[in-house]
Amino acid sequence: MKTNAKLFGILLITLANGCSTVPDAYRPSIVGHVNDSIESEGLQVTIHAANDRAVVGDTISFRIKYENVGAKSFIFPKNPDILFTWTYSNGKRDNYLNEVPTEEEYASQDLVQMDPGDSITRSFSVETYYFKTHGITEFRAILRCPQCSNPRLSAAWHGRAVSNGYGILLSKQRDYASMHRPGQAASIPERI
Repeated sequence: MKTNAKLFGILLITLANGCSTVPDAYRPSIVGHVNDSIESEGLQVTIHAANDRAVVGDTISFRIKYENVGAKSFIFPKNPDILFTWTYSNGKRDNYLNEVPTEEEYASQDLVQMDPGDSITRSFSVETYYFKTHGITEFRAILRCPQCSNPRLSAAWHGRAVSNGYGILLSKQRDYASMHRPGQAASIPERI
């Protein structure tokens, strides 16, 4: 019993001194597409930005793609709720705040059928005028759809799906030479 108490004491002292195996906080390190989306119930969300570099204060434009990667068809909201989140280069996280109800009474015109392979693409912009850090900031879109309370449309997709990460290199001042490489289009590609 005394041996266990001593081992426990040593463990507490070791953890208090910072000698643990707990990893450091996550810090973004990739500029561009990070291939780590989390598919949910056959739905995959992918984001892509027009440019991989920006200046703090710029508006960053993203294209969001919702794709049925499953084997079954489902009905899906035409304009689902998106929570955009980001992790600054120092590891701190932030997002646009919004609340999603637990249920929503969709009308049939609010939904679209998505067969396997079908996709919907939307645009979303993030304002960076209040960002205080420079370096790589990683963005994600989290799609959240409440349960449909309309009994005629109860088969509507509901749940949560997390997009891939997308790293943007944010700098203090504009360096036009680094913004675009010769021959590189400045617009968001049609296909993600």
